[in-house]
Amino acid sequence: MADVADSKQKTNQGRAGGASSRQAERTFVLDTSVLLSDPKAIFRFAEHAVVLPVVVIAELEAKRHDPEIGYFARQALRNLDELRVQHERLDFPIAVGDGGSLRVELNHSNMS
Repeated sequence: MADVADSKQKTNQGRAGGASSRQAERTFVLDTSVLLSDPKAIFRFAEHAVVLPVVVIAELEAKRHDPEIGYFARQALRNLDELRVQHERLDFPIAVGDGGSLRVELNHSNMS
């Protein structure tokens, strides 16, 4: 998992006395191994943004028939499919978790 600590600083206005506090919103880019170890990982990032490169979905599809990790790949794909059906698409941020978001990055390019 790459913590791309996009650390956008949000300022909470409206606290008593006009005091403002800062809360860091981070962007986490997940790889295939994260979803294979925890198929519900996309829901566990609280108020942060989660980005899933489209290559991760392709790798999960390739591993779905594996005798050892196929169950986890299929479960992760089911979770993503349920979100896709509910929100109609995943290439734009959708709300998940406790104020966080998820989006699938379609513009992934292989740098190798």
